[in-house]
Amino acid sequence: MRFPSPSTEGHQKGKAVPEADNNDDNSKGCNEEDKFEDRDKTTFKAGRLSKEAIEAVHDFGRQVQGEATEIGKQFGKHCQVILMEAGLARKATHKESIWNQCQAWFKTVLHPSKAVSLQEWKAKQAEHYHAHSHKDPKNMALWKQI
Repeated sequence: MRFPSPSTEGHQKGKAVPEADNNDDNSKGCNEEDKFEDRDKTTFKAGRLSKEAIEAVHDFGRQVQGEATEIGKQFGKHCQVILMEAGLARKATHKESIWNQCQAWFKTVLHPSKAVSLQEWKAKQAEHYHAHSHKDPKNMALWKQI
């Protein structure tokens, strides 16, 4: 037996319409500006940040970093741990792969613009990676550099 989808039960697909609040207990005490602050598109400007805004954001970042460092010292943790717990930073979910490390390093040694074509450059990069195995003790010095 198949159940009807929500759209066949009288609901139409389309733009979401906010539901009416049925809070009769304190509806007169609400400030109208607070209700529509997030939905009011005229309060947000499109485009890039101004120089003043960028400076303010950088100051904010320095303040947050300083606070996280102080809290970290207080509890014996690194500031990155504090920022992750506060939701202001993310923890890597995967270990960085050796292939990605090699790709980043190879770009500094032989820039793609110096190669004849991108395909040839990628082939040369892959050839170099496979010729210099990270497990081979002969290549340890190279992999320390990478």
